[in-house]
Amino acid sequence: MTLQIQAIILAGGRGSRLGGADKALLRYDDQTLLDRLLVGLSPLTADVVVVGQPRPLASATPVTWTLESPAGGGPLAGLAAGVAALAQTSDDAWVIALACDQPFAELAFAPLIAAARQAGPDIHVVLGVDHNGRSQALTAIYRAGALVRALAELGNPDGLPMRALVRQLTCEEILLPALASQDVDTFADLTDLGVTQDESETTSQPQRD
Repeated sequence: MTLQIQAIILAGGRGSRLGGADKALLRYDDQTLLDRLLVGLSPLTADVVVVGQPRPLASATPVTWTLESPAGGGPLAGLAAGVAALAQTSDDAWVIALACDQPFAELAFAPLIAAARQAGPDIHVVLGVDHNGRSQALTAIYRAGALVRALAELGNPDGLPMRALVRQLTCEEILLPALASQDVDTFADLTDLGVTQDESETTSQPQRD
């Protein structure tokens, strides 16, 4: 069964634990993290929304840029803005939701899509589960119609946590491959994951939050 796939990448974080670095422009294997995601998504969909200020891209993948309103409203507000900017979707389309600071998220695409393909009509979202047993609402694939309805029922998403959305949906969880949901939050993560900063990025280490 062929699925209609769309994707939303959240790229509006402040990178406060990385000295204000733009995490979308961090680099792994000579690509920015945002370009890595776009290259990985390109065989799956041509409908990708990036929530954040436009950045220069090396990838040829078409991108729609949008911003959450108000700015800094958090990941759920960003996801809602991304959904609003998607091309017209059917109830049975599926939306991959990601954060821009996941250098190995491509490892999650095949298992998430396979689970969505097998999901019954009562399943609204397939959540990836990391090696610590935590479900990841931003390494996940959502049934578009259910996602739109759940966001409408929540109302204003400003400041609400992602779990407020997930509570409204019928979930299936799958264990992700190692590293698939690992994100870059701290300077230690840069070292552990082999991610680097451009010289123009802030490099001084901040005090702990």
